[in-house]
Amino acid sequence: MNIEEIREKSRPQDDSQYMGWVCSYTPEELLMAAGFTPYRLLTATDLPSGSEAYLAPNLCPYVHRLFSAGLEGRYHFLSATVFVLSCDAMRRLSDIWSLYLDNGFVYNLDVPRKRGENAREFFQNRLLDLKQGLENFTGKEIREQDIADAVYTLNRTRELMQEVFDLRSQNPALLSGEELLDLCRTSFTADRERFNSCLQEFMKDLSGRSNQPLRNRTGSKRIMFYGNLLEEGSIYSIVEQAGAEVVLDDHCLSSRHFDTLVDEQLPPLQGIAQRYLQKSSCSRMQGMQERVDRIVENILHYQCDGLIIHSLKFCDLLQSELPRLERRLKERQIEYLHIERENLAEDPGQLKTRIEAFLELLDKKRN
Repeated sequence: MNIEEIREKSRPQDDSQYMGWVCSYTPEELLMAAGFTPYRLLTATDLPSGSEAYLAPNLCPYVHRLFSAGLEGRYHFLSATVFVLSCDAMRRLSDIWSLYLDNGFVYNLDVPRKRGENAREFFQNRLLDLKQGLENFTGKEIREQDIADAVYTLNRTRELMQEVFDLRSQNPALLSGEELLDLCRTSFTADRERFNSCLQEFMKDLSGRSNQPLRNRTGSKRIMFYGNLLEEGSIYSIVEQAGAEVVLDDHCLSSRHFDTLVDEQLPPLQGIAQRYLQKSSCSRMQGMQERVDRIVENILHYQCDGLIIHSLKFCDLLQSELPRLERRLKERQIEYLHIERENLAEDPGQLKTRIEAFLELLDKKRN
């Protein structure tokens, strides 16, 4: 089974109702328990800049792409949308989405930036408020068992995806970076139970391939990716075509999204609140030093030769922690390349040149 087959076989039913979401801190469990198919809003392509008439040009390009897609009617099928108020740009998107787009119910979810017990209780109360908002919108009660069933399904997705990431880290030739990102993207919009069944079959194929000789990659540079949002996978292909392997990636659409399970022994809302606050954090959360330590530890654990930091332009949250990360990398003599992007359709030649130069630097250091 390949990724395209997984996408087709896990496609939701024609009469499914979709609820849009935009951030990995969105509790998909509650959306599923309310009877919706959670649908992560991604474009993976540049769109006409109609959004600039509504949003400041120096806001996140992801926000601009989403609103441009909304203006073009690409999300007409949504019954509702949940926005996590993760940054100023996302707050502005939520405001303008409600004003100018007729895409049904809109809910703004506050997620604390801290991780202590007080933060967990605050978030649990916000989840209860979201649950009540969904019940008012649908006119149906969300039972505790409905939430527990959704928790079980999404935990299985996380376990299976973690197996995929582990296998690929051991042998990156099993799955290209673009294929892995495509698999992640598929999981964000699929019928989750169907996706799990397909993924189990895919894992059997992948495990079988792991026992077979693959192309000789002896001497390949081992690269880790870190960043915020990476919507399309051409950068993976450039790295791989230049003779390197991406053995680990830590960004919003990859391993960071799937780590940490909801404790199924806890009351559902408590378990969900605890899981989302305890999973590997991104730059919008407190714990900058913890993230720096995590990145360096992973580089050393997976014996990476270098780090590529991928960031969206105007992302102040990620930019604010780069100086500390860069100092730590220099202290450990770890080479890195920072790629900041705004347009997905930018000239790939310049990107290719920078990546190839970085890999040549790693070659010189190794020799």
